[in-house]
Amino acid sequence: MAFWELALITDAFSDRRKTIYAEMGRKRGPTFQQVADFCLAEIKLLIDRLNVGLDPSFQIAASTTPRPKPSVSLVPQISQPLKDDKQVVALPPKPSTRWEVFEAASSGIAQRHSSSANSKQAYGREAINRGMKTAQEGAQQAEAVASTASTKILSSPFGYVFSHSLPRRAKLVVLGAPYSRISLICNAITALTNLAVFSITEDSIGRFHETVPAIVRTFTSAIDKVDAYMATLQVHWSDKETLSKPATEQKKVPEIDQVRQCLQKGLQTVLSSFEQYLGGMGMSMLEVSDAKKAAAALKQPEMMQTSAAQ
Repeated sequence: MAFWELALITDAFSDRRKTIYAEMGRKRGPTFQQVADFCLAEIKLLIDRLNVGLDPSFQIAASTTPRPKPSVSLVPQISQPLKDDKQVVALPPKPSTRWEVFEAASSGIAQRHSSSANSKQAYGREAINRGMKTAQEGAQQAEAVASTASTKILSSPFGYVFSHSLPRRAKLVVLGAPYSRISLICNAITALTNLAVFSITEDSIGRFHETVPAIVRTFTSAIDKVDAYMATLQVHWSDKETLSKPATEQKKVPEIDQVRQCLQKGLQTVLSSFEQYLGGMGMSMLEVSDAKKAAAALKQPEMMQTSAAQ
């Protein structure tokens, strides 16, 4: 609800929007900086999920703040530490009696001349081979039965629960789990876009423009990651619903398209207001070019009308 309220304030309530720029003496920093950090964190969380989706071994950067080491009370040392130049494993005692000498010699001969193959009898090898053949035939039959059963289950009304649905996998990564964060993502994008554009005329202190390069970079990275992740998704054989669609429609997920359109619309709006100033704000020509490419493929979203009651 906080992100939704913030999006409304930055869009339609100019008096309250101006206070976001003007409040500088807050305990944890200026209001505009705290608002921008919270909104950017939501989009960076989206980027982290996409990085994990692209590479499951990806490790999210942890905090660099050193953690204090707990004090551990150890028991006093009661013996000398082991030395590397000393052999730890004790040698077997040398045979002393005649029978021990004979036993050691005979065991050495047995170890040198014995092998696992010699210990097997012919009937034993035949039984093992017969058992392996029977097991292979049983495994093939079981695999065929399991394949038939899984096909029937996936074709039933309850099959959707067991199928590897492409839309479900995409929404799990892009929108988060266990609940969808699409509202938080789009409201955060809207708030950042509005604050950036209106800062040109309403930021009397002139500080919010310092956040604009971070906004452009984050929006651009998020768009690129969404495109890269959706390109790597493959339709699983169990996803009958997606396979029934034309090839051009199989990777279209309305919720993912909505997030992508929000990002592209916000990026295009910010670029239209700040493109000529980004070089002086510390952004390279390559970064600006990448941002323009990410915003160029913008599809005009359909106008959605909602009643005041909604």
